[in-house]
Amino acid sequence: MTAGRLFPVLNLSITAVFIGLLLIQPILIDTGHMDDTVLLANLGWRGVNGLEPVLDFPHFYGGVTSKFVTWAFQIFGASYFSIQYAFVMMFIAASSVIWILGYQRIPISYLTLLTALAGTLILSLVPIETGRYEEPITRHSFVYNHAAIVLMMALSLFALLKAKPGPLEDGRAVFAGVTIYVLILLKPTFGVFGACVVLACLVQARWRCSLLIALGVGLGVWFLDPGMERALGSLSYLLGSAAAESTGIDFFVSEAVDLYVDHAVALGLLGGVLVLLRVATVRMILPMLILFAGYYAAILTTGGSTDLKILPFLIVIALICAVLSTKYNLADTYLPNSPKKRKLVTALPFVMAYFLIVPAVMSATASSVMAFAHKDASLIKAGPAQDYVVADENSFFNPTVSETSLSDIISGILNGTPSVRSERDEYAMFADGIALLQEKPGFAQYGIISNGRMFDFTMPLGAPPVASFPVWPTTNLDYFTEPSPLSEDVDVVMISVDIPRLGLTNDALIRKMGAEFRLCRRSRIWSLYLRREHPEALCERVGK
Repeated sequence: MTAGRLFPVLNLSITAVFIGLLLIQPILIDTGHMDDTVLLANLGWRGVNGLEPVLDFPHFYGGVTSKFVTWAFQIFGASYFSIQYAFVMMFIAASSVIWILGYQRIPISYLTLLTALAGTLILSLVPIETGRYEEPITRHSFVYNHAAIVLMMALSLFALLKAKPGPLEDGRAVFAGVTIYVLILLKPTFGVFGACVVLACLVQARWRCSLLIALGVGLGVWFLDPGMERALGSLSYLLGSAAAESTGIDFFVSEAVDLYVDHAVALGLLGGVLVLLRVATVRMILPMLILFAGYYAAILTTGGSTDLKILPFLIVIALICAVLSTKYNLADTYLPNSPKKRKLVTALPFVMAYFLIVPAVMSATASSVMAFAHKDASLIKAGPAQDYVVADENSFFNPTVSETSLSDIISGILNGTPSVRSERDEYAMFADGIALLQEKPGFAQYGIISNGRMFDFTMPLGAPPVASFPVWPTTNLDYFTEPSPLSEDVDVVMISVDIPRLGLTNDALIRKMGAEFRLCRRSRIWSLYLRREHPEALCERVGK
């Protein structure tokens, strides 16, 4: 089998491995970022109940991610495991954009390479933000960032490589515009990259293309977000959050310095390729720099480490250079009688991409093994969350959370060090709260809120979502600083023991409850407060 056939088969096989490893798991398992998984479940459950982000409740993002989780819940059933189906659906959608915008621009081998890279970003469950690809971790975090990176890779191909003019190319330009608006709905700050795509086309004198992209953006607004309510509402909410206040100019400067230090070798190699291709790319250097600036500005708003997040864009640039080298026969012009060096130009994208892909495959395999090792370790015994487990990273293949250990874990929480945060502890608290609510079936009919972002009980109980309550409750939100009482759709308030390391909203919620709620039931961790107008029978046995 020739290299031209081998690599597409290999890359598509890798993609199939990512999908298979995700869907064969008997449970959904995390070793960190439990609050992100709970958020996804909360958003999907709100969607199942007809609530739309921004339109029906405040949210940081425009609703693309929540829509996929909602679809997964509707198609495969509302359970935590269905979140994995949502990830697969997002991957299919994002990688399809690569094929639509990249077809006829790059060879099939490169299209399949980018597909495998998309699988690495979205399906491996190793968030690129952590900078820890060498370790076996599994987290359902930042999927909106990862989908956005894939879309930005596809848009970069479209902006930097021309295809044969015609109706098909015009249609793809419009599609690129719609994709830009999807980026904005994924996270409003990603719009900066969309602006850079248009600018990159303009400096290449691609006037028709720029106008059609603008038309596509308009169609995106028309069909996806009439009046731009989602985009503007999410941006306003995001800018008013603590996230917007946590960084300053010193952060961006230090991140920029770290970027160039961490990727000095990669940037040097790509710089050498650009010099090599100086005749073909002299008019491309400025568009590349514009897109690089836009991409870098976008990923700086994604949190976490930037050292790996920059690599997908560099891979695309290396790939584009390889394509131009072949198109203009520049390798023969500038590297005569040097077949090894010519092969280096075309091989560079593969080397860079497999730097991410290979460790991700290994980690995804380990995650799948871990899921089977912990398949009976759930502390949640009934309901949509019973297929969810949070395990300790330090004992990756050894189930340390079991039914018999719940009491010991809770004792450790109550007697532990307040400054040490443990995902296992949060999971045990979550399970204990669910168990308390499930003692009386009647609680499932009421609107339930709680004191922490990692403790949404509506989806695990199958209870109606509380539209008025933030999906990511933190004490800095206006919801908690304003003196207004809890809205009428709140029937049950769950208050845990105060653990400062978790950033709980205990005091704020207690103030907002006022005299409208009474202590109803207790566990060792949780106090359940019920609105006074509801039946007294639900409150039998206060205390244990």
